Amino acid sequence: MMREPVVYTGTSRDRSARFEVVERRDGLYEIWGQYFQTDGFYPGESWYADIRDGAHFASTLEAAIQIGEEILRNLTDANAGE
Repeated sequence: MMREPVVYTGTSRDRSARFEVVERRDGLYEIWGQYFQTDGFYPGESWYADIRDGAHFASTLEAAIQIGEEILRNLTDANAGE
C-alpha cells in the first residue's frame, strides 16, 4: 500500500516503537503506530512494522500527534514487563 508522505514521526526513548503521521489528500491526518522488528530473514535485518490495529485518523496535526503519543505510551507500557 502506498502512503502519502510522512509529515511527522515520533519515536519512543528506547526506539522500540514509533508513530508516523501522514497528511492525506483529503486533508485528514492518518496515524500509524509501529514497533521495531528484528527477526528478519537476513542477520542484522531490522525495520519498523505497523501494529495490527491499523491507522487512526485526526482532523489536525496537533490531534494526530496527541494520538501518536498515546499509541507510543501504550506500546511501551505493554512491553515494560518484558
